[in-house]
Amino acid sequence: MSSKPDIKAFRIGKSDEAFEMATLAIDKGFFNSAASSLYYTCFYLISALLVEHDLSVTTHAGLKTLFGLKFVKEGLIDKKWSKLLTTLFDRRHESDYEDFFIMSEKEVRELYKEVVEFRIVLKDKLEVS
Repeated sequence: MSSKPDIKAFRIGKSDEAFEMATLAIDKGFFNSAASSLYYTCFYLISALLVEHDLSVTTHAGLKTLFGLKFVKEGLIDKKWSKLLTTLFDRRHESDYEDFFIMSEKEVRELYKEVVEFRIVLKDKLEVS
């Protein structure tokens, strides 16, 4: 069985990889793929935060709910980050599963800027640079 620090580090690494993929997708004009990668950037950081606090989930909806209850509602994380996660979750779902759904470059670039800030906030909570 892996240690908590190993799992946390692995998930942070997956978040960093997803962020890099989002950056590359934006550069190539693949905005739906970028939206999905931005969601996973946040998903993996939050999952690392849950591990750090001995919490676990088995679904994406569970992660959103637990993040809201344990971190946002308790005032540890600003509620704007919960709203960002919901927006990213919705856009990922739309871009992955809805025919003819195309993310706009403008929206993806705005979400990208928010995710950059979110990464700073969460990595600070995780004490990672």
